[in-house]
Amino acid sequence: MAIPPWIINPFDEMEVANMVLQEELIEPSTNEELKVIFKKGYQTFWLQAEIPEKCPWLWEITRKRENF
Repeated sequence: MAIPPWIINPFDEMEVANMVLQEELIEPSTNEELKVIFKKGYQTFWLQAEIPEKCPWLWEITRKRENF
């Protein structure tokens, strides 16, 4: 199964067709603390407690794809 680019790097500028997904990517992509955590790897990034709280829709998609 292919991992979408926004899961691997939510800080990258990219075209995302889904408007809800695009809006939810704004939160993690503008959070400086999460950018530091992201440097530890994308799996570590997605396991941060604030991701499911602030971006529930993104978390559900990521969790299903990555089997967290």
